[in-house]
This record gives sequence, structure tokens and C-alpha cells, in this order.
Amino acid sequence: MVYKLKKLCSRATSPKQNMQKTHTLPIIGYGIGFDVHKDSVVVCISSQLQNNEIIQLKTHSFKHDPVGIKEMCQFLSKYDQNPTFLMECTGIYHLSVYHALNSAFPKHKDKIIAMNPLLIHNRISDLGNKNDKADAQSLSVLAFYSQILRPSYVGSIEFFSLRDLIRSYHRNQSQVNKFKNRIHRHLNSVNQKFPFDLSTEWGLKLLDWYCSKSWTLLECYNSLLQEQLKGNKAKVLQRLESEANRNGEIILSSRTQFMIQFDLVRLLSSQEANSILLVRADQSIIKDKHMKNLYENLLRIPGFGAITVLTILTEIGDYTRFQDSNAFVKFCGVVPKIEQSGALNKRMRVNRFTNKFLRYVLTQAAGRLINQKQKDSDLGNYAFKQRYLKQMPFKKASMKVANKMARKVYQIINGFEDMSMTYEIEKKRRAKIHNKIKSKGTALDPVYTRALRRDIQNFLVSHSQMLNSTSRYHLVSGFKRLLQKSQYIANKKEFDDEKGEKKEVCKK
Repeated sequence: MVYKLKKLCSRATSPKQNMQKTHTLPIIGYGIGFDVHKDSVVVCISSQLQNNEIIQLKTHSFKHDPVGIKEMCQFLSKYDQNPTFLMECTGIYHLSVYHALNSAFPKHKDKIIAMNPLLIHNRISDLGNKNDKADAQSLSVLAFYSQILRPSYVGSIEFFSLRDLIRSYHRNQSQVNKFKNRIHRHLNSVNQKFPFDLSTEWGLKLLDWYCSKSWTLLECYNSLLQEQLKGNKAKVLQRLESEANRNGEIILSSRTQFMIQFDLVRLLSSQEANSILLVRADQSIIKDKHMKNLYENLLRIPGFGAITVLTILTEIGDYTRFQDSNAFVKFCGVVPKIEQSGALNKRMRVNRFTNKFLRYVLTQAAGRLINQKQKDSDLGNYAFKQRYLKQMPFKKASMKVANKMARKVYQIINGFEDMSMTYEIEKKRRAKIHNKIKSKGTALDPVYTRALRRDIQNFLVSHSQMLNSTSRYHLVSGFKRLLQKSQYIANKKEFDDEKGEKKEVCKK
């Protein structure tokens, strides 16, 4: 393909030399390439003749401001015969050009393509010198090859501003973590090892007192403890009494106090900005009835919180553009790259050229679900199986759980599956009961198993006062294995009896 494009570009001569061809042969379409920059937009127009020859007609540069964009649209209005507009997604600078073309050429909205630069960078570099005019010329030639063009999703201005709210939150959250680490670094520099929890009110208040007053840590701790006891909020502080006694004699210097107070003010302002961004995004989602319905349904997924769901909704945009769940999971970045060569089929690392925000929130939600060890849902049961039964490494298990979460999101937003979070567990239970009735003619347990279940229940009731949570857990898990063993023995006995009867029938 690159060779063909080179050949076409070599055949495309200057506009003056091709003037006779444009008059003698009719034009069947135009390819218009845009090289968008912060201050300028370079436009190149190529035409395809009836004999499939491509001719470069004009190259022009416009100012990237409202007046320049308006002049560009008027200039392109002369080339309204089957045009294809192609540009690169250059940060945010292509958005004004893209929306202006949509307004100026409403009949050709499906022919206005903003493409990922990674997909066309190699082709553009191979087609000639790397400069603005060469980029626009190469894009204008590439516009005629519709089969290799893959448009990127460019949402409306409202969608872009909503997505920018959540992206700003994630970027600001990294600053919050940075300030927390700086504060702990200042404390460790004077060997202060008390565990200040900077995500809680008591932790921030204790640190503020410790930096603003010339007290030891123990004096600040005792004062805050007395205040918390009046409101019955001192349970956490009371657990840290031993740590306060061990580190209580350290007094901070004036310079260390100033640095901690400075970073603490920046931390609080960043946290306040984060809360404002989340509230604005949440209100914008709830105003839309359809988005509100998706918001409520996705919040039911185990391990998902409001921030996770807001990130998913603001990143995927128009979810109908994904052909299947595989395309959606690949967009989320929770599948490894696959390298194929003949019989070799090797799984590589995770593809980094995907949506990093979706990958981050999905892997974080998967990690929370793995640590919860809850098996009361399909995803919880799957997470427990990957991490604790198959003994997978944590990162690999979290990536597999994130993959399943992404598929669950795709099924819910497209309405392909029941909204129940225990769909798979109930399906297996129904199949088990069906097979049991079909093979044995009854859904009851064997007599020996039922008697054993009654004995276990009586034992737990009669000794309930002597059991704590740990001993009860181990007893119940052991009794479950005992019941499974009894069912296995009963099934084996029935099988041996049936086998013996068949042998007697065969002898007779």
C-alpha cells in the first residue's frame, strides 16, 4: 500500500502541469487533507480523475482563528463534489476544525474523518519530507483509500467538556497523592513515624495542631483525644495510643513546620477542587435520563463506585460504535497484545496505546474486588477463583477480572444480558438441580446426608456460646467438606448398587 501511495504521489505533479488533464477528464472526487497546528491550518486538495489518477490541485495555509476557519470553509465550498476530509487528532486543536467542517458541510458528515496519528504516522513519513505541506498532501492522497481509514471518535462540545471534568479530576488526584507523599517525607526526615491518616478529618486536624503549635506530638494527641471523647469519635485514636507514646517526644523545627503547612494547604485546595469536579460531572450525568439510567445500572456492578462509573460513561461516549465486546475491551486496554507468526501465538504485555483512564479505573476496581474475597456475585466468585484458587499473581488476576468487568459493562449498556449480578451463579445452580433430577429422579439429598446435616445444625446451636467468629468459620468450612464427602459416598454407593444389579441381570 505504501508503494502504491508513493507511486501516486510521484505521478501527482504541480497544478499548472495538470490543468489540461482537469479539463479533459472529469473529476469523480476530492481528497482534502488538513495539517492542524495551534496557529495555522494547512489544507491540500487532491482530485481523482475518471482513470483513477490522483492530481494535487491546491495547497493553502489559513490562520487557526475564527476568521481563518471561516475563510477555509468558504474556500472548500468550491470542492463539494464527493469530498473526503482527513485530519489527524492533534490534542485539542483539531476540534474547532472538525466541528466547523460539520457545520459547513452537513451533507458530508460521514466523510469528515479525524484519525489517530499513530495509525498514519509511518505512512506520512514514508511518503516524502516531513513538513506541513507534505503532511497535508499525503493526507489528501490517503483520503481516497477509504478501506484503510479508521475514524477516531470525536464527540460533541458538551461531551468533550464533560470528559475533561473527569480527566482533570484524575490528573488532580495524582497531585493529591504527590502532596501526601511530600508531607510523609518531611515527617520521616525527622524520624516521626506516627501514622497520620491524611484522608481523615482527625489525621488532618492532628497534623495541623502539630505544625502550628510548639507542642510535642503526645500533647497534641492528648488534646485531640479529649475533644474526640466528648463526641464519641475517639475509637480510632484510642487504637493508636501506643504509637503516640513511642513517637510523642519529637518536636518539629520551624522550617519543617513551614514546609508541612505549605504542602498541607496545597493538599486541601486540591482535594476541594476534586470534590467540585466530581459534583459538576455527577450533576451533568443525572440531568440526562438515558445517562442516568446507565449510571444507576453500572453502580450495581461489584467493586464499582461513583468515580469508576463516571469515568466509564465520560470516556466511552457513543458506545454503539463498538462492533462487539472484544472491540470494547480492547478500547479499555485490559487485554494483552497478541503476536502471531505462523504457528506461534504469543501473548505480550498490555497494549499501552489505549485509553489509560479506563484501564486505570477498571484495574483499581478489580483490585478492590479481589481484596474483598466476596463470592456472592459472579464477578466476586470469578475474582476469588483467579487469585486464591488458581494462585495467580495479583496483577495478572486483577487484569483478568478487569477484562470480565469490561465485558459486563458492555453487556449492561447494550442490554444484552439480565441485570442480575448473580446470573452465572444462578444459571449453574439451575443446571445442577436439573441434572440431579434428571439423573436421580429427585432433588433431595441422600438419607445419610440429611441426617448428618441435622446433627451439624444441632451441634452449632448447642455450642453457639463457646464459638467465636474464627472458630465458627473453620467449623462451617469443615462441615461443608464433610457434607460433600457424604454426598460423594452416597452417590458412589448408588452407582455400585446399580452396577451390581446389572451384573446379576447379565448372569441370569
